[in-house]
Amino acid sequence: MTVRDLASADLDKIQDLHLSSGFQYQLPSFEGAAFPVRQVLSDDSGFAMGLFCRKTLEAYFIIDPKWRTPAWRWQGFKMLHEQTRLDALSKGYTDVQALIPPEIEKQFGKRLFQMGWRKNYWNCFSREL
Repeated sequence: MTVRDLASADLDKIQDLHLSSGFQYQLPSFEGAAFPVRQVLSDDSGFAMGLFCRKTLEAYFIIDPKWRTPAWRWQGFKMLHEQTRLDALSKGYTDVQALIPPEIEKQFGKRLFQMGWRKNYWNCFSREL
């Protein structure tokens, strides 16, 4: 067995394996800067599996809860959010995750939904490298 970088010749096999898996989501393109880590395992018989890591941001939001009024804070957050979104896009990122503490999820989650965020359907696992 050999672990190596993704080769263009692997792409058709990856697509075929994904289609045969029965998962109901579209496979992204693993070529380009959005996926800087692209490793595959192969042996004498060819491609066996791959692991692809996309550039993703994790957002941390810090606020002074006593700053002005709730309406003022909401307007400020929307401004900060939009500028941060544009900055991330300009740097080549395509998505961001935010881990919301359970005690504020209901209230703050409503705000995030209003701004185009969604709650993930899939369970999320994380690991420090």
